[in-house]
Amino acid sequence: MEIINFTAMNEIEKYILSQPEQVREGLEKLRQIVKKIVPDAEEVISYQMPAFKYHGLLLCYAGWNNHIGLYPCNSKTIVKFKKKDFIEQNLPTLSLAAKEVKYFKIESKQDINASVISINILTDPSGAKIYIDGSLKGTEPTHKVVPGVHNIKIEMDGYTTLQKAIEVTEENNLFRFPLEKVEQVGIQIRSIPDKAQIYPPDTGDIWYCLGAVWHSRRRNMG
Repeated sequence: MEIINFTAMNEIEKYILSQPEQVREGLEKLRQIVKKIVPDAEEVISYQMPAFKYHGLLLCYAGWNNHIGLYPCNSKTIVKFKKKDFIEQNLPTLSLAAKEVKYFKIESKQDINASVISINILTDPSGAKIYIDGSLKGTEPTHKVVPGVHNIKIEMDGYTTLQKAIEVTEENNLFRFPLEKVEQVGIQIRSIPDKAQIYPPDTGDIWYCLGAVWHSRRRNMG
């Protein structure tokens, strides 16, 4: 009788070993194929099945008595292209149907100057910090990027941080983002006797103390 040490395994491995013996090998092969193709994907359990997350939920898979189920979850997937002497690019692709072929054009580094596009990221209010693909670009609205998908983050004191993926093309180069104001609420908490340690409620708000007054920052839903 085979003895399995479940405590040393993650949830994915536990799931695979709990399945019928005739499908375990296929599940593990499928798992390794996806990990090789999408090395940055995160393994999770979703809908009580093993799954991969990459720019959202990518796919789930499951074992049955005599077959394996594969369930694509994301209708729009980001594909990364890498090739020597070419620009690394992230491009969106819609889910492919059976036997469908999709072609993508990637740019040579020799043509990088010709392919750079000026984009404008306008925020309301203006003056927010703009990050593109994890790099701080400052507060000016105009930036130069190569065509494709870019991850942006916008930060401004007093406003909710915004994160979004944008697709840049020659025609699609203007982006407007209204920022959501954060409401600051002040409450006063005193104890009898005084000098007690105070632990603000775990409400998901951001709390900080100024003297004897505790403040919270929360989204303005109005």
